[in-house]
Amino acid sequence: KMAIHKKTGHTIRELADLLNPNVRGWINYYARYGGGKFKYLLHLLNIKLCKWVKWRYKLRFRTGKMISKMLAFYKETPGMFVHWSLVKPLRAK
Repeated sequence: KMAIHKKTGHTIRELADLLNPNVRGWINYYARYGGGKFKYLLHLLNIKLCKWVKWRYKLRFRTGKMISKMLAFYKETPGMFVHWSLVKPLRAK
C-alpha cells in the first residue's frame, strides 16, 4: 500500500529516511511476535525496493542492471535501510 515504486522523485537516501521509522517499528514488533514469516516480509520489502530502482532508473527490462544497482547501494552503505542488517538484498554476501 505504500507504493514505494512510485516515489521516483526521491533519492535512495530520502526513501531510506521515509521507510526506516516504519521498518524499525515492524522489526520491534514482528521480530518478537511474527514468527517465521517476518523475514519473508523483509524480503518482500527488498523486492519493492528493486521495483523502485527499475522505475527510478528506467531499467524495466534489464534485471541484471537493476540487481547491480541494488548491490551497489548495499555495498556503498550497508546500513542505509534498517532491515538490511537482517535480510540482505538479493545476492549480497
